[in-house]
Amino acid sequence: MAHKQLVISEMIESLEYQFEDSLLAVTFKKGQIYIYENVPTSLYQLLLDIAATNEPSYKEPRISLGTSFHLLIKIHPQTYPFTKLEDFPVKEDVT
Repeated sequence: MAHKQLVISEMIESLEYQFEDSLLAVTFKKGQIYIYENVPTSLYQLLLDIAATNEPSYKEPRISLGTSFHLLIKIHPQTYPFTKLEDFPVKEDVT
């Protein structure tokens, strides 16, 4: 079973977690998709909690999801090996 969550972030478009395999798919605003392995459910939940601080109704100081993701997962490729999927460029809205 997978869970996909759109997030409010300057860099990240969505997080998708595959519970059975402990896989985290991160889709970035520019279209890149990375799959991270061995991500515990608790770490995925922490990222969702951090993402919730960016909701407009949140009253406390906001926490950067991009920075948190970088510090918790991205800089630890031995713990969370990753695969980059083919880029899916986001079409610019030209008006």
